[in-house]
Parts: sequence; C-alpha cells; structure tokens
Amino acid sequence: MIFAVIFDVNGVIIDDEPLHEAAFKEALAGYGVELTHQEYNTLLRGRNDFEGTREIIEHFRLTNAKSDELLKMKWDAYARLAPSVPAAVPGAVECIERLSGSFKLGVASSLPHKAISKVLNHFGVRNQFSAIAGWEDISKGKPFPDIYLFAAKQLGLKPVECVVIEDAPSGIASAKTAGMKCIAFSPDVHPDALAKADRIVHALDELNPDMIQRL
Repeated sequence: MIFAVIFDVNGVIIDDEPLHEAAFKEALAGYGVELTHQEYNTLLRGRNDFEGTREIIEHFRLTNAKSDELLKMKWDAYARLAPSVPAAVPGAVECIERLSGSFKLGVASSLPHKAISKVLNHFGVRNQFSAIAGWEDISKGKPFPDIYLFAAKQLGLKPVECVVIEDAPSGIASAKTAGMKCIAFSPDVHPDALAKADRIVHALDELNPDMIQRL
C-alpha cells in the first residue's frame, strides 16, 4: 500500500527549470563555456546547486573557477531573469489538492526550506504537506537517496510506502535507491532519460489515487 506522495519542486510544482538553465548558461559563458541543453539535463537538472557547480567545474576542467563564485554568478543571473515566484506547472496545484485527500504529502527538493515554503505558500498549498525536506537536511543530494529517506522519516513511513513524483534522472535515481516507487513527469524531456521510473506521465492531470495504488 502507498500512504504518501512526495513531490519534487523544480519542474514538478513550479515551472522554473528553463530559468535555472538560462542562469547557468549565462554564468558559464563568463568562463568561455557554451552549456548545451543536454549537458544541463545530464550534469545539473535535479541536483542541488552546490553539487551541480562542483560537477560542472570538474566536467569542463575549469581550473580558474571556484564553486562559490560560479554559484553566485548563477543566482545573480537567476534573480535578473526570474519573477518573485515562477508560474506553477500546469495542473500542479490541482494535483496536490486531488491527492491530499487520499495520501500524506511531502516535498523533497534541492531548494532550501525558505524557498520551498515561499512556493507552497504562494500557491496556497502549504497546509497540504506533512513533511518538507530541503538541502539543509542532508549532506549528499540527489542522486543519493538521503533526501527521500529523510522525507519518509518525517512522514513516519517506510520508503516502500511512499511514491515520488520527479522530472529528472538524478531525482528518479534518488527515489529508486531509497526503495520508493517513482512516477516521472515528462512534458518536454525525452522519456528514454527517465526510463528507470516505474511510470512516465506527460501531464499531472493523469495522476490519481487509483493509478498510484496500482504501481
């Protein structure tokens, strides 16, 4: 039996993944790197920014770059590009409200708690969530399982009793390594990249309690 649904935030609740990609591209351009969409998906999507910047520096051998400096450049670019709260993913608020009547809900995100709460409060769904796990709660981010194991503990449930909604390969790997079922939400990412998920949906409207219990 599934008793809880745990949501990622970026790309699942808010549609800000293109903003993160554009901000990283702008920051890396200062080091002479032209980041491709595929490289962003492989190296950065779904990871917390601290680990992502280290991955980028190592991958592109940016010996003249420091992680904290690159991260500041990225967030300065994001602040210029982003509204105060990005738009919700179509159907996200309705999905949260629909599932909250049948499951406990949690969040496991690479964002800090303050940013997660800002998003959930903005859309009026904060009270629907029984657990929030952010990057402050763990020492190793996605694709390691730590954040989903922490969320399950906060919900008072075993990992096998939880299902995760993710949009990135690293998040799917995190959920599966934690011992959870995982539904991949893929409006624009090629499904092959998300093949390790238990199911792929192309709209959040497809999610309902009966479908989740059948996983």
